[in-house]
Amino acid sequence: MNDFNSKAYTGRDFANIFFEKKSEDVETITIQLFRDGFSFNTILCDSTDTSYTMHSLASGNYEYVIMQMVDGHPFYSKDSFCIKSEDAEVMAIKKLEKQIEELYGLVNVISRKQRLF
Repeated sequence: MNDFNSKAYTGRDFANIFFEKKSEDVETITIQLFRDGFSFNTILCDSTDTSYTMHSLASGNYEYVIMQMVDGHPFYSKDSFCIKSEDAEVMAIKKLEKQIEELYGLVNVISRKQRLF
């Protein structure tokens, strides 16, 4: 389905989508954005644009379809990207810290029992 190249680069809560122009005669450029399989945004770009930045994206799996109209003919590029929330990473780190504390507690119990023997 990719008639031209595109690529998304992501940050904490944003994505930059870069794309080639199919030709110098591009009439319109639209980007349709999907999150977890559901269409939720369509962006109309200027015909001179070669990138678009989206801000304040929630964590999830995203797909996009860029359509460029040239002489009345549509050309498409499709790709996907993922936004990972820092909150999920912080929660995972806290969970690991708790597990480490529990392991240290078990080590202390075992070492006390070994001293008794």
